Amino acid sequence: MNLSTSQQVQEHEYEFPYHWAVRKHTRKGVVFYGYWDRAMHLAGDLKGKAILDAGCGDGYFAHLLRLAGADVTGIDYSSRSIEFAKLLDQSIRFSVANITDLPFPNESFDTVFLIEVLEHLTVEERDRILKELSRVLKPQGALIVSAPSTRMKVIEKHEEHFTPASFEALFRKYFKDIQIYGQDRDDFLGKLFWVSWKLWDNRFWRIKPLAIFWTENLYPRLLNKSRPLQAKRLIGVFEKGGGVA
Repeated sequence: MNLSTSQQVQEHEYEFPYHWAVRKHTRKGVVFYGYWDRAMHLAGDLKGKAILDAGCGDGYFAHLLRLAGADVTGIDYSSRSIEFAKLLDQSIRFSVANITDLPFPNESFDTVFLIEVLEHLTVEERDRILKELSRVLKPQGALIVSAPSTRMKVIEKHEEHFTPASFEALFRKYFKDIQIYGQDRDDFLGKLFWVSWKLWDNRFWRIKPLAIFWTENLYPRLLNKSRPLQAKRLIGVFEKGGGVA
């Protein structure tokens, strides 16, 4: 499989299943659990539902979906990440596959998650992938997508970040009832929060109880939800059934 430059960078990171090692009270953990929790909340009750985690990586988010009671299938282009996923949660069906050509019948899933994948895709790949995700969704099924906004700098392993308008426009062809939410607030309060957090957690000392209180209690209440224009990350909920069948 030919990998884009951004995919090659991501593949290198999967020398270790890093999502499984992150701690919730760290800054990186706050970010990861922030969009994972938000996406799952927007999906509603997952018990017994057929779920596809498209671009599942090392399988940790699929693991969280399984703990919520879903019947989970995970796919990724990276054989290395899938090897980790199969090892770390053997109750989930994981397989190596490209999202541009999914190995599933039409209308196989109640909900599809595309979490932190869109930014890795080239412009040429996006339409094919969204058409495939629409195809495997059941009628009235939902696609839930998270991706960085333009308030975050584009890094080496990413192709593009999105404004709320450009994010929404990508999905109109195959999806309807489009809802866009913001995650990880990036305004004065957000910046003040992280400056204050550094008082408790920095390279010189760490006051663990305060650092944990800051990230596990204040962040979810104050910063995890945001208006889309003020957010570092966008989360969209899209119902199957746009202008093209």
